[in-house]
Amino acid sequence: MSAGPRIPVPPLRLAALLSALVALLAALLTAQTGTAGAATGSVLRNDTGLYPRAIRLAHSGSANGRVLSSVVTFSGNNGLGAVYESTDSGGSFRQVGAVGDPEAAGGQGLCCSTLFELPRAIGGLPAGTLLWAASVGQDETNRRMALRVFKSDDVGRTWSFLSTIATAGSTGGLWEPESPSTPRGGWSRTTRTRPTRPTARS
Repeated sequence: MSAGPRIPVPPLRLAALLSALVALLAALLTAQTGTAGAATGSVLRNDTGLYPRAIRLAHSGSANGRVLSSVVTFSGNNGLGAVYESTDSGGSFRQVGAVGDPEAAGGQGLCCSTLFELPRAIGGLPAGTLLWAASVGQDETNRRMALRVFKSDDVGRTWSFLSTIATAGSTGGLWEPESPSTPRGGWSRTTRTRPTRPTARS
């Protein structure tokens, strides 16, 4: 079966059709992306700030409602966890504390922190205790990375070492501790293991 004769499209009609298609495509792209509003709020840091985490306190008595945030940062070769507080629902923050782990000092490496508020008492830790954990040691020779936990009982102002919850059995990676709540309000720990580091400064 042979195709019928082609009917030429007049140049003006073709130009109008193309213009309509371009306009439709532009309208669709604009509808999908929209115009982003200007960012508001305050910058936590003007230098390195990795793995930001934020929690709204709900088990800390008179401090309930405050927003605490933490990031991994560096002072020279020393890894630090910087802790910030907002009393206006995140509109502004000020630094109130820092976690200084000797195992993350002197270029040993610090990465992948998390921040958690205990929803109820666990062992000797009362409800409202803050826990901060991170991966340390990724830049050591023949490394054996570890996940170390620090605690605060004064709404993030001061921090003390609590425990090492995991140590790598090889020179592979041990990254990104997280602190999900269990269905009964308890506390558990999850991590990721992989041979190479995440794509972030460590």
